[in-house]
Order: sequence, then C-alpha cells, then structure tokens
Amino acid sequence: DFVNLMTYDFRVAAPGEPAGHHANLYPNPADPRQSSADGAVTDFLAAGVPASKLVLGVPFYGRVWEGLGSREGLYRDGRPPSQRIDTSHASLAALVGREGWTREWDAPAQAPFLWNEAKKAFVTYEDEESLRLKSRYLLEKGLGGVMFWEYHADRTGALLDTLDAALRGTDVVPLSGVW
Repeated sequence: DFVNLMTYDFRVAAPGEPAGHHANLYPNPADPRQSSADGAVTDFLAAGVPASKLVLGVPFYGRVWEGLGSREGLYRDGRPPSQRIDTSHASLAALVGREGWTREWDAPAQAPFLWNEAKKAFVTYEDEESLRLKSRYLLEKGLGGVMFWEYHADRTGALLDTLDAALRGTDVVPLSGVW
C-alpha cells in the first residue's frame, strides 16, 4: 500500500566508484548519474504513483572516501578508507572541528559533508539541517512519510528528534535563501 524509496546509498565507497553524496536531496551538477532523492520521487510521481503512497528513505550513517586530490573531489576517483571509521551520526558529528575535519555544505545538492584536508578524506552523511530540508520537501510534496536506516546509528536520537519536530511543524527551515 506504499513504496519505501531507498533514497540513500546513491554512492558507496568501492574501487572504481567516484566519491559523492549518498543521500542528497537534489543532484549536484558534477554527478554524471544525477542521482538524488528528488529525482527518485519525481520518477515515481511521473509513473503514476500517488505522492501519499511514497515514503522517503533517509540514512542515519555516512560513507567515506580517501585519496581525493582536494575538497572539490566530489564525483572524482577516491578509494575506501584504509582504516575503519565509525560512520554513525554521533561519531561523524563529533569529528567536526577535530583533527582537521570540517563540515561543509553542498548548496546545489542540499547535502552536508565532512572534509579532512590532511587525510584527503570525504564523508557524505545526513545531519539535522539536511533532515529539516527533507522534511519540508516531504510536506510540500504531500509524501506519505519518512523511513530511516538504521536506528542504532542515531545513538543520541538527534536525527530522529529532528525528523519528529520537523514533520510536526515545530522545527521548520525555509527552503528559500542561500545555503
């Protein structure tokens, strides 16, 4: 009676797979595939699936690439990390401002990412800002709801609480403006 759209894992760190967002709301112009949550929703709506039957999927984890030449390494060759990195939301959020990690924002894709210049590492992930925007998108499109994967990756409850507040209308971020 509804369709869960897995609008994550658009990119996975693997040999031969370029670095890029794995759960972006809109496509980044540099992405040769032009993958995005909006693209998936648009395709299903065009196929005749009612908006109220579509459930938007969001990740509570990230994906990591190393070996990128620069911060502008999106959709260029990278490699899986040489050491395991905990990609749960709390662990990624805790990296910001530590050991050379900075949080960046891809305005066209409406997606956050982490960058470490010394490690030449890129992390694509979901955070509170991107989930507020996706919640607003979901409400404006009249979608049936949101699902997430996976619960244990949001140990602090920050992402689940953000979704709850945004979908109830108590924490709304306008989609207009410069990000």
